Amino acid sequence: MDLTAGPIAEVTSTPVNVFWQGETGRPHSLASVSFDFKCYENFDGLTLQERADLSAENAKVVKRKATQFLVNQYVKNDWKRDIDLVSVEKYGCEARNVNFKEETRLENVVNAFLFVYPEAYEEAKSW
Repeated sequence: MDLTAGPIAEVTSTPVNVFWQGETGRPHSLASVSFDFKCYENFDGLTLQERADLSAENAKVVKRKATQFLVNQYVKNDWKRDIDLVSVEKYGCEARNVNFKEETRLENVVNAFLFVYPEAYEEAKSW
């Protein structure tokens, strides 16, 4: 992969809900996490969004989904290495930034339910 030619696009992966150890009194809150990527060259058969989403799956926090971690520690530590070891070679996308969005109490309750019972989400989509 030729990184010297520069990226062809900047793409944000689809947000994934994860449990995290918050710092505001809610020790196991839900947050959505996504990653900003710079993608290089064209890859046959995959859209830019698919390449970003597949790349994001290499992050430990996304692989585990239900995990405990401190946001600050994750940002400071080698989160890029979790992703880039595989994604640069396989999908031509390099991680540039990690995005966390802590959810409101209502979003927390609803998404925690859907996290535990994903079939309820599928049923609700058909209403």
